[in-house]
Amino acid sequence: MLIDVSEMGQEVGFHFPIVITSAVQAIVEDIPPNYRGIESSGSRLKCVLNSAANAARSANNNQEQVLFSVELPHDSQNKVVLKLHIGPGDFFEPVLTIMLSSED
Repeated sequence: MLIDVSEMGQEVGFHFPIVITSAVQAIVEDIPPNYRGIESSGSRLKCVLNSAANAARSANNNQEQVLFSVELPHDSQNKVVLKLHIGPGDFFEPVLTIMLSSED
């Protein structure tokens, strides 16, 4: 399942539609108890999108995907490695997808 985050993506500079996988959404929403009240799922998503934007800026123009890491405390980990992929949408328009590095 993909979640459309294009509206917030535009706020950080993305010009194409952008979606995240349900696995990424689950990590964004998995706020450890000691971070509740300090972080929100919205602020964590914005952190993911900013990190993805920085990775996109540093990528070669011909790359279809780029790996990036983001500080996102969850479970026993603090960093998460994600993948930003550009590919065709339902109507062959460019769509950006943020997924776990292990997802295809």
